[in-house]
Amino acid sequence: MRKLLIILVIPALILVSCEEQKGTAESQGNDEYSMREEMPGADSIHAGQASDGALAKIEIAIEELPDDVAVYVSEDSLLSTLKLTTVHKITKGETSYYDLTFITEDSEDVIVSFDDKGNILQL
Repeated sequence: MRKLLIILVIPALILVSCEEQKGTAESQGNDEYSMREEMPGADSIHAGQASDGALAKIEIAIEELPDDVAVYVSEDSLLSTLKLTTVHKITKGETSYYDLTFITEDSEDVIVSFDDKGNILQL
């Protein structure tokens, strides 16, 4: 009788334990999603629109890039081989950042972010 009770109780405990871990992971995932949803990024800002006066994103001509950024792109072994399609200037207070969108040979977009001194911020 004792063996039968152990055989029935152990699998039940394992199932309950696994379900609790799964529920915890799902709730963490939902919290993560809601956090991302509440935090607007530069992509959610439209051309010329400032979010609380702190961040503005506008599309500019390639010729308007700072010299340091243009030189970096032209001298970089990878970026110089890609086609530059769009440039967005993102201004936050006194600081400007530039999101450059390139197209690869496989027609995939690659976005690279620079500061105004030509330093890569994000690839």
